[in-house]
Amino acid sequence: MVSNIVKYRLVLLALLVVITGVLSAGVPTAVIPDNSIRTWFLETDPQLKEYERFHQTFGNDEVILLHLQHPEGVVSHEILTQLSELSNTLEAMEGVHKVISLLSAQDVFRTTEGLAFQDMEPQDLPSEAGLLETIREQAVNNPLLVDRLISGDGTQAMVWIQMEVMEDFDNRRDMFVEEVTDAVAASLPDTQKSMGGIGVIFTALNKITQRDFGAFISLTYLLMFGALWWIFRSIKLVAATGGVITVGTLVMLGIYGLIGKQLNMVTVLLPTLVIVLGIA
Repeated sequence: MVSNIVKYRLVLLALLVVITGVLSAGVPTAVIPDNSIRTWFLETDPQLKEYERFHQTFGNDEVILLHLQHPEGVVSHEILTQLSELSNTLEAMEGVHKVISLLSAQDVFRTTEGLAFQDMEPQDLPSEAGLLETIREQAVNNPLLVDRLISGDGTQAMVWIQMEVMEDFDNRRDMFVEEVTDAVAASLPDTQKSMGGIGVIFTALNKITQRDFGAFISLTYLLMFGALWWIFRSIKLVAATGGVITVGTLVMLGIYGLIGKQLNMVTVLLPTLVIVLGIA
């Protein structure tokens, strides 16, 4: 067996290169991080099925939260105008289901005919100071809105951006979050703001995973080759080990990507395991 391997080593090497090249087609898919909820469950898991039914009934639970802060108060003609333009921009974007803010909030009160609802903000945004102050007073004294859409002192506001339900949402989340971030920056250039929510966290995790994957793999290779050279003082051993690890990593990531899998915070350790086995 060994003699045949040695005899046909060039043919086997060429075959190995071809197989590695074919399987490498899956590498670009595998190295795109995916830290969505579905990566932690089997497709047949009843809890995941319940989660999907929840989406069909109540919509996507991934909400981007936009926090605004202005020392002179968020109920001003300038801030409300910018917020209105931002809401229109976001609601026209793919991936966004609806935007909830002071502009879309409704006050509820009792009448002789039952409960009645009235928009907190009129359709034509007011510019008169007296009317704006009245709206602010109504908002900060409304238990349904205070500390949800506006702070008690009226200097902070929250905008809820609910994402759409779609089959490939997990694969497009990062793009949607980036588009929302760009729209916020363009519509509110001078307003102090921050963003949070499940989608924002997942996107940040994906960026961290991708960044750390490249950094730690590079450092691991550098340390490994340096140690091998220091111990054996042989270019051949270093090259042979590097070849085994490179082929093993490409094949592993290629197969992983071809079956539709992507690296996450746990499986990012797989290349390290290949390195350990390759050195052995």
